[in-house]
Amino acid sequence: MRQEHRCVFFVHNGPGPYVCFFCGNDVVFHKVLVHHEDHDHENNDPTNLKPTHAKCHTAHHREHERDWRGKISAGHLRRVQTDRSASARLGWATRRGKLEA
Repeated sequence: MRQEHRCVFFVHNGPGPYVCFFCGNDVVFHKVLVHHEDHDHENNDPTNLKPTHAKCHTAHHREHERDWRGKISAGHLRRVQTDRSASARLGWATRRGKLEA
C-alpha cells in the first residue's frame, strides 16, 4: 500500500500538531509529510516515521541525493546554504538548478 506509512504515523501520533523533524517548527495535520528516517520505504515502524514540512522534506532529499551521487558533499552544501556569498561563487550551479540560492 503506497500510503501505509502515513496511516501508521497518524494512528501512532494522532492529529497533531507535530514538530518538523528537520527544522523544529510546528506542522499542522493537513500539511505534514511523513519521512522515513532510514530512507527504507518498506520500514514503516512508527519510530522510523518523522513529520516534516514539504519544503524541509524536499531539501533533505535533494541533499541526500547529491551526497549519494557524490556531486556535492553534505558539508559543502551546508556551507553554501548558510553563507549567501558562497552561492555567488557557485553561480554556475545556481543558474543550472543544481543548488538553491
